[in-house]
Formats: sequence, C-alpha cells, structure tokens
Amino acid sequence: MALLFSTVHAAVEQDDVEFVVGGIPREEADLLGWSAYDSFAEALEYGTEIHVSASAFLYGAGETTNASPEEVEKLTRRMEADADFLCGSCDCVEDVAFAFPCETGQDFDMEM
Repeated sequence: MALLFSTVHAAVEQDDVEFVVGGIPREEADLLGWSAYDSFAEALEYGTEIHVSASAFLYGAGETTNASPEEVEKLTRRMEADADFLCGSCDCVEDVAFAFPCETGQDFDMEM
C-alpha cells in the first residue's frame, strides 16, 4: 500500500504554519479537521485571504490510499527524525498552490 500525504504551508500576511495532511489538499475543505490548520484558521479574522502551497508525496508501493491522521503522525515523526526521509524514501507526485478567504475564522465585526 502506498500512502499519499502532503506537506502544507499556509500563510497570511502576518503569520504562517507548516503541517502534514493525508491526501492532496485543493481547497479549504481538504484542510478542515487537521488540527494544525484548524488552530491557525480559528485565530484569523473571517474572510482573511489564506495562501496555501503543498507538495504531495507517496510513501510505499502498491494501491494508493490517503494517509490517515495516525499515519500522518507517524510520517511526521519520521520527517522530524530523518531530514532525508522525503527525498530518500518518498516520491513527490504533485505540487499545488491555491488561495481562498478564510471561512472558519472569527467575525470581529459581529454586533452584540
């Protein structure tokens, strides 16, 4: 089984975050539910433009499946322990970039 996962860089004008997700993100919905993204987005003002770049990798051989959160955690630990893990043990299959207005952030203009 080949695990599909992506290293992600999400940025706004004043902040950024890097994290790993299962599959290939192509829109905000693909990032929702991943704790690093959720924490990042929740601190933003609603509508803030988020710019995302991601590199998708395959680890292993055979039928491809999106890496689960548990598998992403293990892959992340491998990347932290071995700086050559991605280039030595994985195949980069695609790079993506996209931007969108944050729809999960805080609405600071709400009237009480």
